Amino acid sequence: DLSTNKFSGNPFESLGSLSKLSVLHINYNNFQGVVKEDDLANLTSLKEFDASGNNFTLKVGPHWIPNFQIIYLDVTSWQIGPNFPSWIQSQNKLQYVGLSNTGILDSIPTWFWEAHSQVLYLNLSHNHIHGELVTTIKNPISIQTVDLSTNHLCGKLPYLSNDVYGLDLSTNSFSESMQDFLCNNQDKPMQLEFLNLASNNLSGEIPDCWINWPFLVEVNLQSNHFVGNFPPSMGSLAELQSLEIRNNLLSGIFPTSLKKTSQLISLDLGENNLSGCIPTWVGEKLSNMKILRLRSNSFSGHIPNEICQMS
Repeated sequence: DLSTNKFSGNPFESLGSLSKLSVLHINYNNFQGVVKEDDLANLTSLKEFDASGNNFTLKVGPHWIPNFQIIYLDVTSWQIGPNFPSWIQSQNKLQYVGLSNTGILDSIPTWFWEAHSQVLYLNLSHNHIHGELVTTIKNPISIQTVDLSTNHLCGKLPYLSNDVYGLDLSTNSFSESMQDFLCNNQDKPMQLEFLNLASNNLSGEIPDCWINWPFLVEVNLQSNHFVGNFPPSMGSLAELQSLEIRNNLLSGIFPTSLKKTSQLISLDLGENNLSGCIPTWVGEKLSNMKILRLRSNSFSGHIPNEICQMS
């Protein structure tokens, strides 16, 4: 473990000979250089590899198969693209995959979801990944935590298995309705706690199927094209702490269903077409609130004194 120092140069010129090394953490240094197949050929025992936050370029052939079986991989900020790294297919023990900001300009191959059902954490954010996420009810995304934010993914939202814990698809080009994603009839309640769909092209009404998602803590739907009224079943989210729906086209009155969401710390309904008055119960029922943002709507009448109860 040499992480978080100011080492420079290319360490693989010397580290590459350590055939019994199983754990290597050289993240957050000033290392740089080209890493080739030969540099990694002797690292046959490697199981944990974190070299994120350096300036490496991986240059391997399209048919390269590593001599190791890795469990933990984080090469964030390496130059690995433009193609999706096909050598990942050979790594059948992977549990943690960090490939954020690695210059991938490709689509995610269909084999990826099938070959890596054992992965617990996947981060492919801040790349130029395009195309659709081809999933079905029978073959949904089942990785516990998935971050695909800031890419060029499009089409419909993917299907999820009910044991996914966190999903970030923000800043992409997903379109159409949330209906299939949200209302797909599940045998068991969805375990998802963190859902971020901000800054996409999602449209239509926000479906009224939130009763299937009882463990949600954070929901971010801001900067889409949602219309219509606030879905009443969102009030069933007893664990909800943060709700951001700003910059959409929602209409109707201040959502009365939020009376039940007593854990709310942050609520952002700004930049919509909501109207009517701000009800007195907002200050009484939502006493844990730290951020309340209602700007750029069509609310009228008095601001209730009860809001001062939000200490």
